Amino acid sequence: MAKKNKKVIKNVTVNDNFINPVANLGLGMNNVLSGSTYVKNRITQDFNLLTTLYRTNWIVANIIDVVADDMTKAGIKIISKASPEYITRIKKCLKNKKVYSSVNEAVRWSRLYGGAGALMLIKGQENYLDQPLNIDSIMLNDFKGLLVFDRWSGIRPSAILENDIDSLDFGKPKYYEVTYDDGSTDKVHHSRILVFSGRALPRYEKQMELGWGVSEVETLYEELIKNDNTSYNAAQLVSLANLRVLQMGDLGEALAGLSQQAVKDLMSTLQAQAQIMSSFGMYIINKDDKFDTKQYTFAGLSDLLQFFMFNICGATKIPATKLYGRSPAGLNATGEGDEQNYYDMISNNQEVSLNDNYTKLLPVISMSENGFIPDDLEFEHESIETVNENEISDIVDKKSTAVISAYDTGAVTQKELRKELKQIGKPYNMFSNLDDNITNSSDDSLGPKIPDFNISGEDG
Repeated sequence: MAKKNKKVIKNVTVNDNFINPVANLGLGMNNVLSGSTYVKNRITQDFNLLTTLYRTNWIVANIIDVVADDMTKAGIKIISKASPEYITRIKKCLKNKKVYSSVNEAVRWSRLYGGAGALMLIKGQENYLDQPLNIDSIMLNDFKGLLVFDRWSGIRPSAILENDIDSLDFGKPKYYEVTYDDGSTDKVHHSRILVFSGRALPRYEKQMELGWGVSEVETLYEELIKNDNTSYNAAQLVSLANLRVLQMGDLGEALAGLSQQAVKDLMSTLQAQAQIMSSFGMYIINKDDKFDTKQYTFAGLSDLLQFFMFNICGATKIPATKLYGRSPAGLNATGEGDEQNYYDMISNNQEVSLNDNYTKLLPVISMSENGFIPDDLEFEHESIETVNENEISDIVDKKSTAVISAYDTGAVTQKELRKELKQIGKPYNMFSNLDDNITNSSDDSLGPKIPDFNISGEDG
């Protein structure tokens, strides 16, 4: 029975419960796996590398852009019992002030660089940026949009942290130093800044990143290198797919005895032969020489490229249909499972990255557009999932049938039935004309209505 092996590797004590000295298996044995280790590679701090990858590598650009676009393209739904005009004015502000476009930009740079920020531009408060934002000080039409910065170009958190436990930014930097394109700077209170952090990090690593997160590229950088090297090697093989071989007798001895000029003449002759072959398909050789071709096969190469492609998809949680724009692979494959996982990931990203920022932003827009903030002001992200007509019909049919069955058994009133049907049809613009305000008291009774029949045979 093998004894428990204990070994110290780089000041870290580890335990391995299995070794096989004969087969060189187990930690500490002389094998390839024992020589493997992992090192820190904080490429998030390499601005030039990340920028180059985003500008030149289409896979990296898609990884950054696809998720950012899907997180912001559908926008948000304003939820409040305030008047329709109130909600309309907020929607118009979100559109006219290009809020969604600015949020999209901030999400992109936070995914690429590990962090970004957006300054809320409020008219007349340019000289008070270092003071907490007073919502009541915002007048009509004061909100002018968002000014976006990435963590390397324009915004830097302070070491002073917010200690107000009631603040959304409790434990985060209290101030940010904002640098504009003209080189001027401002000290800005956190209540005026929307913060977009990258992938979350442990506390110590977050301190190393000055309070920001990590770039999405960092976790898949090695997979990108493998993928690109394999792709380039595959492209190189194409040029070598059909090699022409000319066998010349005593070539080595001839070259050894030839002068430098004679060797140049021989090379010129071979180049002329190659040109004739390319132009006319002929190759002229001596009767004792031999000419042959060697061909490469590409069997298994596509599987290898696909393997690295799926590795990148796994690292990014983006399905191949989104990242590479290709159809689902496999017999009877629809990609629905992959898409649902992707939508769940988008929903989680919105919850983590956008909710606090919209919670901070909407009261500002509400004051600027309407002059007040309703007590019930809330929002939710619009769904980005697309549903075809057949799926919509099936969903509505099943849900409405269940509600009607409850009404038929007397579990709900007709008024409640109408409300439920309107709620079911709301996402699909159905049942919108049902009226909740039923004046007939009999409509509020349980169970199906029984019509009155005249069975006396008399008119009236």
